[in-house]
Amino acid sequence: MVHELCHLRHRTHDRPFWGLVGTILPDWEARKAWLDQNEHFLTLRRVEPT
Repeated sequence: MVHELCHLRHRTHDRPFWGLVGTILPDWEARKAWLDQNEHFLTLRRVEPT
């Protein structure tokens, strides 16, 4: 969510973008590393209404 909200100010993943992310999530690099290693475990499934 933080990542996407920061795109409201910076359209690209340039240094100012990551600087802004870092002001909100100082440990963003560790979080990004975890996501890069584990993203294949994250899936979205459509839930049909009953």
